[in-house]
Amino acid sequence: MKKLSLTLLTVATLVFTVNATTLFDDTYTVSGGGDANFEYNAGRQTGTAAPILYDVVNGPITVTNAGQNAGKLNVLSGSGNLSYWNIASHNFTESSDFSVECEVERLDGADNFHWFSINIGTDGGWSFPSDAGASGLEIRFWEQGQLVVYLNSSTPIINQAFDELKVSVNPTIKIRLVVSQPDFAGSGDGKIALFVNDKALPLAASASGYTLVNSGGFTNNYINFRVGEANINFDNLKVMTAADNAITTAAWTGDGDSGINSTKVYTHAVNLADTAAVVVNGQTFTAGGATTMSGANWELRTPNSSTLNQFTGRATSVTPTSGDLLPNFFYPSAGAPSLTLTGLTPAQQYILTLYSMGFEGIGGRESYIATSDGAVIANVDQDEFNIGNGQLLTYQYTANADGVFSISTTPVGAAAWHSYAFSNEEVIPEPALIGFILLGALALLKRKF
Repeated sequence: MKKLSLTLLTVATLVFTVNATTLFDDTYTVSGGGDANFEYNAGRQTGTAAPILYDVVNGPITVTNAGQNAGKLNVLSGSGNLSYWNIASHNFTESSDFSVECEVERLDGADNFHWFSINIGTDGGWSFPSDAGASGLEIRFWEQGQLVVYLNSSTPIINQAFDELKVSVNPTIKIRLVVSQPDFAGSGDGKIALFVNDKALPLAASASGYTLVNSGGFTNNYINFRVGEANINFDNLKVMTAADNAITTAAWTGDGDSGINSTKVYTHAVNLADTAAVVVNGQTFTAGGATTMSGANWELRTPNSSTLNQFTGRATSVTPTSGDLLPNFFYPSAGAPSLTLTGLTPAQQYILTLYSMGFEGIGGRESYIATSDGAVIANVDQDEFNIGNGQLLTYQYTANADGVFSISTTPVGAAAWHSYAFSNEEVIPEPALIGFILLGALALLKRKF
């Protein structure tokens, strides 16, 4: 029976996730129609900071339960007009690790020179960083695809076009800003990452990667919005604390500590920058291709849409067959890579693993790692275990309703992340796992007796 108990204990090992705290969530679901604050305190808002009144200028900005605008904040700015709404009565400083998300449906139907902006980390309800002297971050999404970002200045730090931001390509954009900083007292730098439709987009010059460093961090966190001449439906505004799941790393020396097992259920297992499949512990990693940056339900991207380069023949200490995932890898000529997974099952928990190794001495290849579900942005040294030694980066997450998840990298210094191989495995839910344990116990008892 001792052997049986040990077996069950091993099988029953679980990785738990803890949900982020909702500070504010407005669904704009109402029973009738009225201005932006209609029924604001009748259940449409939830969270520890709710209910909250909006300050509004230059409408009409309304809510309704009828027609195509039902359950949304309808903003009709119109030609030559600017419309504003903000949360002037609440400073969101409850947590210095937080995310802000919303959905914007552009109603004009064309790639116009109209825009919507989200402003976070500002010093007040009517503060916009693109105005001279205002602190905080402002991001303008232009209907013709331009992304313009201002940080504590009226001079943009990026002004770059992306096809995926065009109304003709994506009429509705789902925006998520992820912020990690030590506090709101200026004791350390803030890190900010942007995801649109769950894919990473850069917040600064594309040659530097995705995550933006804000010197000293935000000292306040008022959240404001405005629209320039556009007509939009605004929905699902959420302010959340960071996801509690941590990005972790571990040493990897061979097949035994690789974590790879053919009894697991993998949605993805890919050997990047290579034309050969690799089989580890019975699990096949399909060949991603020598120059291919996408495959079945996965895509590697760079901030400036540049092609990743292939490096071949790098020596590794990882043995035996799992080491075959490492000799070839992708490296960027500028910027840094991000990885997007699609086709995931909504609400299913997964564990993403990035397989890599040190390219130079410890401390030589640090990167900021951000995730589309809003985890604390981590600083990871890919050279953590020294030249040629393996590293496993893992992250557990829950797939969203669209079945899309992304992870982005940004070099802290000059050396960017190298992409070797990755896998994505399903996490067995607790009730299913209990059933699996009982079946295992019965099988062992049957064999014993």
